[in-house]
Amino acid sequence: MPIRRLSQDALKHCLEIISRFDELAKYKRDYGEKFRTRCRTLPQLMEDVGIVATLAFAYAKASDKVRVPVEIAKKLGKEVREYRQGCVECSICDIIAGYLDGKITIEEVKSVLQGKFDEAVGYAAFLYATVQWLAQHCPVPRMGTLTVENLLEKISELSTTELALVMYFLRPMYNVLKELTDAKYGG
Repeated sequence: MPIRRLSQDALKHCLEIISRFDELAKYKRDYGEKFRTRCRTLPQLMEDVGIVATLAFAYAKASDKVRVPVEIAKKLGKEVREYRQGCVECSICDIIAGYLDGKITIEEVKSVLQGKFDEAVGYAAFLYATVQWLAQHCPVPRMGTLTVENLLEKISELSTTELALVMYFLRPMYNVLKELTDAKYGG
């Protein structure tokens, strides 16, 4: 894939992510600021300590559990077997991915997050952008279908050469995402 096309695809991808995320950032400014911070720091952390360690760190930060009404959990595609008081536990990653995918509304996100979890929302949005980009542009066919939940498993199975190739394909998207979030959510 030519670099020019990759850069153009990165711009389109990032504009789509930010346009979907924008309503959430309007609801609470800190969500946009935390997303911006993650887009600025995590790509550099990947260069310093590696992609697997950085994505594991981001996933851990975005995996806070929150109680979600059964109806919302079903919209997110969660299997509902056991629940207490009409609620199921879901991660912030699930909530943000569900919202950005259009499975749940901004009102449902607001009712679940209740203006909390600023850090986790930023990490979850970054992971979502990464997974969606790799799902469309992954240069390693054996990674198969990617989700936020299976990203770490799939990426940790790659060879050093394959990881370098994945990073090569992520860089243009991360550069564009950093610039756009700086412009959109910067102080």
